[in-house]
Amino acid sequence: MNLLQNFPSIDNLIISVIKSCKRFPFAFISILTATIVGLWLVDIDIIAQEYELQKLFSIALLGLPLFISMRMYSERFRWKFWKSIRLQTIGFFFLILYYYLLSKDLFELEKYAIQYSLLYLGCLFLNAIIPFLNKSNRHGFWQYNKSLFLNFLTATLYTHVMGIGLSIALGALHLLFKIEIDPKHYFQIWIVVSLFFHPLIFMSKIPENLDSLDSDISYPKGLKVFTQYVLLPLVGLYLVILYTYGAKILIEWNWPVGWVSNLVLWYSVVSILSLLLLHPLKELKELKELKENRWIQVFSTWFFRALVPLVVMLFMAILQRISDYGITEARFLVLAMAIGLAVVVLYFVISKLKDIRIIPIVILLLAFISAFSVSPISKISQQTRLEYLLIQNNLLVDGELVTPDEAPDFDSRKEMSSIVDYLVERHGIESFDNWIDDTILLRYSTDREEEIEGSGVSRDKFGSSANDICPMLGFEFINRWSSEDAAKYFVFFTDKSLPINISEFDKFYNLSSVYINEEPYKFLMDSLDCFIQVNQESNTFALYIGDSLSTFDDLGEINLTDTLKELSELKNIDSLDPQYLSFNFIGQYYEAKIVFFQIGVNSGQLFFINTFDGVLLLKKK
Repeated sequence: MNLLQNFPSIDNLIISVIKSCKRFPFAFISILTATIVGLWLVDIDIIAQEYELQKLFSIALLGLPLFISMRMYSERFRWKFWKSIRLQTIGFFFLILYYYLLSKDLFELEKYAIQYSLLYLGCLFLNAIIPFLNKSNRHGFWQYNKSLFLNFLTATLYTHVMGIGLSIALGALHLLFKIEIDPKHYFQIWIVVSLFFHPLIFMSKIPENLDSLDSDISYPKGLKVFTQYVLLPLVGLYLVILYTYGAKILIEWNWPVGWVSNLVLWYSVVSILSLLLLHPLKELKELKELKENRWIQVFSTWFFRALVPLVVMLFMAILQRISDYGITEARFLVLAMAIGLAVVVLYFVISKLKDIRIIPIVILLLAFISAFSVSPISKISQQTRLEYLLIQNNLLVDGELVTPDEAPDFDSRKEMSSIVDYLVERHGIESFDNWIDDTILLRYSTDREEEIEGSGVSRDKFGSSANDICPMLGFEFINRWSSEDAAKYFVFFTDKSLPINISEFDKFYNLSSVYINEEPYKFLMDSLDCFIQVNQESNTFALYIGDSLSTFDDLGEINLTDTLKELSELKNIDSLDPQYLSFNFIGQYYEAKIVFFQIGVNSGQLFFINTFDGVLLLKKK
């Protein structure tokens, strides 16, 4: 179907937009609020206000599909206008309640973003199914959702042309008339176009006479061509790949790898979408009896049976991951999708009715249930897993944290660190109040809050506090990318505000950002050269004076290994007294002293120096 053939005139579009505002008053208020707040967010510089505006913006966006769904439900059952308004008022109070339940910063913890996304997804599918919940005609349901999809494409094309045109016009004003244009005005154009005009155009084309859809037997030829020659070949290709992988599992008896879950899920989504797009060709008598459409009957009959082994493989993969690492939001959602897929597949295999409305119903139920259960269940799962590891490593005895006789091994510390990092990032430091005293957590939380508020930047700029929580639990934090034999990088700094006595020396040389290599570091000293030779393997510094052929004076060498090991045990290695990194050299004719301002060191089983800077002091005896 050519979308351009269905484009209305400008006059008709304006009339239909005004009519849709009267038809969907609460939805219109939502998009108007979202647009105003979006424009405000582009301008605002005060973060404290930005948090509240982010919440208001998100709530307003959520109201759009919710209020459209409520209005369509009342229209389907021919409610009077004021009865419909009362229903939407209930939805309005729900949004107000949810506004106050949200975190101060919606995106401070990812659990709120996940919850919001699931609620939005549920409202979208509620919009797709609610006018047809009590109606038996499945074809009207298909035509209604086809209309919504094409309306969305039409609105997207309209608004993109509008947005691009306005942006070019604004740029032309700058280039041709030298008018200064603030870059934020381009963002504001797209906010108005995307958040205001796009939903207005979409709402103006939502079908009013839903009963007439039941008798509409039209089917877009382009849709059939796209599905038959693009989607279905891809479906067949991935089916062969997944079945081949399944055969490999059976032959080698290897458990399926984690990423196969995503592949099976996306394959199932695309395949079911293909079937939904072809639904009228196998349901409508006028279409299914056509010779070229008979193959669709066979395909749809065997497709869901072919999915059964893949669903089994999907459950094997995700349950293995949960068994090994516990439940997180991502694994919970994959498991929820696997359960939903299993329900749909079993329904179409067993049921004789094969009602396609089961698909959006399953999705919206899973979305709403998961929205309020995904985070609590994930949190409890990871807390339980952490508690098990603390007990196993003798860090937790009878519910109390203790100091074990032997520190946990590297792998255990790394695994516990990963859990702590996850809990801090997703659920906050209150996740540890079972083991750490509330007053300590409160003091830490208050200190961080003051630090964040005083900094003038968002909370997410501060990163994880797992480094602070892990020592409270009795072990060192290990980054997830670290390996046991990997080197750690230390930089030792001296406090440059402390004075250095140079009165005993004649010459002063600056050793700035020296990178260690096989060649000695050389500089001129009177008519001779002075050399500093560093041996990384032994961490020795040798100092001598002479030329390229002979040594005039050997001032000896120093070994920094013991010093670096001792300093690495200190908690604070970035404000050392210069005396800790000051070393004397004595030769036959000269005396010298090196004071390091900083030394960069890799440490694994051995220490070795990479870089240094400081000063060299020299004098003749």
